[in-house]
Amino acid sequence: GDNTVRLWDAATGTELKTLSGHTAYVSALAYSPDGKVIASGSGDKTVRLWDAATGQELKTLSGHTADVSALAYSPDGKVIASGSLDNTVRLWDAATGQGLKTLSGHTERVSALAYSPDGKVIASGSGDNTVRLWESNSTVFRLIYDFDPKAVSAALRFVWEMEQDELQIKQQPHPPALFPELGYHITWTDETRKLRLLLDMPNPDETKLGQVVRFLEADCAYKDPEQKAACEAKKKQ
Repeated sequence: GDNTVRLWDAATGTELKTLSGHTAYVSALAYSPDGKVIASGSGDKTVRLWDAATGQELKTLSGHTADVSALAYSPDGKVIASGSLDNTVRLWDAATGQGLKTLSGHTERVSALAYSPDGKVIASGSGDNTVRLWESNSTVFRLIYDFDPKAVSAALRFVWEMEQDELQIKQQPHPPALFPELGYHITWTDETRKLRLLLDMPNPDETKLGQVVRFLEADCAYKDPEQKAACEAKKKQ
């Protein structure tokens, strides 16, 4: 191929634009839900985003280690999913181009992708003869893929008081308002003091896991170095 994307008038067949930038064949295409952006995947291992009206290249998404073979936009247009011959699915922030997470599990190339209409599940088809379903933004999913494992472990231990000796938890008659059913008082140590913010985040409609996610977001405890750096820079503004 000539490594380009060409846009055509569907009614007349007239060529409108040629999008040049890829350095290998183009193997996947997807329009954003609002029709304003085109995503293209290529044998050059990148996903490129183009302004559909002007043909201008907006961003290059790099991270895959083999050819990009499938693309899909989330229904709200905020996330792009890309599948690759490296056997993974990667999720990207459509606005910034930042990598969000990598979904590993397939043992052969990922050849097809689709979001559920509500955007909560991603289906991936592969050369390993399986279709896998992934929860795209569930709380558990985020704890596994988004955040530093050590930070997740520490926060979960704190919320559930699973290691009472380590956290020096003692019974008291007037428990914290956030978890009145626990009946525990926490003695502040250097380790537990770091997690004090969790007790300042009461929300009656929020699960404990949701609370942990909010805490980790506020603490910029992201697994991805770029995402962590962007979060910390935003906090300093």
